[in-house]
Amino acid sequence: CPAGRVPELLYTLEVVRTEHLHPPPPLPPLAPHTTRAYVQLLVIGLRGLQPHKLVSAAEKPRICFSTGAITSVELSRTTSKSSLPSARDPNFNEQILLPIDLPDDHSLCPSMLAQIIDERCGGLFSYVLGHSSVRIRDQITWDTASSENTVKCAVLYECERYSHVLGHWVPSITPPHWCDSRLRERGKEYFKLVGPGWAWESEWRVDVNDQTDKEGYQYARAIGLNGAGAFALPDAAWGMSSGAVSARGVRRRKWTRTQVASTPDAPLADQLRASVAAGGVEAAAEGRAGDSQDATMCPPDAREEDP
Repeated sequence: CPAGRVPELLYTLEVVRTEHLHPPPPLPPLAPHTTRAYVQLLVIGLRGLQPHKLVSAAEKPRICFSTGAITSVELSRTTSKSSLPSARDPNFNEQILLPIDLPDDHSLCPSMLAQIIDERCGGLFSYVLGHSSVRIRDQITWDTASSENTVKCAVLYECERYSHVLGHWVPSITPPHWCDSRLRERGKEYFKLVGPGWAWESEWRVDVNDQTDKEGYQYARAIGLNGAGAFALPDAAWGMSSGAVSARGVRRRKWTRTQVASTPDAPLADQLRASVAAGGVEAAAEGRAGDSQDATMCPPDAREEDP
């Protein structure tokens, strides 16, 4: 601290009876819930492959695509080997349907990894000549199983607890007063438009229904210190107040704001062609991609077909 300044400690507390203390609820699982979807790839070819380090020029390269761990067979697909018209500029001309476990929270969506692999000694040795990746999250244009869905809904929760000391409702500290469905601190300014062609259809509004009171609040009994554990309970544990409101301990209400797509997003294939025209993606060390793979997202109800 600066000379002459006394340090200060900022804190909040509430005195509760020991019989009101409960062990905190178990933490939610770290692995997000996912839905199987597919990435459609039109693999055209590679251009300008160069020798990499001590490895001589490519002989019969192939491309391995993956949306999970590179060792995952289920989430990987590989093109056939090709040296036509040359190993430096091979063509593939293949269509591949690549599985992806798509999280419900699209911000957790993995990227697609593409590795250019060549072999020596009849497959005894394999070398990675280069790699690239594509952000799958940016290509998702639906919220449900329908690829025609052009509506996205932003959701915030306003969380409060009842203070018996003050005699009224106060903002929650844990979780934050304003948070998303995963109890992460979020403000209204956090939510942005998906991209070009999207526009807000409404302002923020409180979700009032037959499971809330007239102000949109749902109530639950406090669990743990300051009632923090109650906010991790499933939706079924929340409802309108019965009896004294203060006896319920904690409350929340849901705020929503909707955005819609006014014009269709450009297909990923078109974006990749534009990327190639501007210089391409890295195909190998000291090399550059001429013809690149094209990719489009398929909705979760798509079915995998053999490439």
